[in-house]
Amino acid sequence: MKPDLDAIHFGHAGHFVGSNYCRFHLHTHVGPYCVSTVGDYWPRSANEQEPIGYQRTYETMVWLILSNGETSMEHIDFGAYNTPEDANEGHAHLVRKWTAIARGGFN
Repeated sequence: MKPDLDAIHFGHAGHFVGSNYCRFHLHTHVGPYCVSTVGDYWPRSANEQEPIGYQRTYETMVWLILSNGETSMEHIDFGAYNTPEDANEGHAHLVRKWTAIARGGFN
């Protein structure tokens, strides 16, 4: 098993081209993984919240962080939610999951 990993939390979104219009974002790096959650999307021209994707208003994606510091082009895990509570819980779950994988102990 690998030693303890420190999670690094960022105060900005980690993905989604329209993330500057999201009122919700969580972004965590753990080991070689980037876990990013965004949602509560209010595009500039919208008078109401819009879905961030098909049947969801929040989403979490996970990517591998490459040796050059960039993330891989394809996500390796995903969660979809419709409430901020579920998005918080889903983000925390995926951080725990990928921390365990980085340590070599996830089943």
